[in-house]
Amino acid sequence: MIIITDLGPFLGSDHNALCWQLEINTKEDVLCKQSLDYSKGDIISLKRELSRIDWNVLLDQLSADESWTVFRNKLEHLEEKFIPQKRSGMRTKKPLWMTHKTVKVVRKQRQETHQEMR
Repeated sequence: MIIITDLGPFLGSDHNALCWQLEINTKEDVLCKQSLDYSKGDIISLKRELSRIDWNVLLDQLSADESWTVFRNKLEHLEEKFIPQKRSGMRTKKPLWMTHKTVKVVRKQRQETHQEMR
């Protein structure tokens, strides 16, 4: 929906001032980062599984980079098995194009409007 209003010419100019109102619907992206929640994990089982691995046999004949990759993969697999995921508080309902400053202005205007209506 677009509403355009001609406000008339600028003083001393042949240009007109226009005012318009435009309604735009945007998709809200909810940003949510997941991470491991070690405080709720089964650390004892994780340690038990790690101690059962014969690292000498597993990493024998591998380069440092290959050993690191094997170790990291094993650890990530065990983390998935024994450590639950948690979501961080990075949720936002603002459109991606809206800056922090704009959010503050909108919040202030809402508060002022609410105060006026009381």
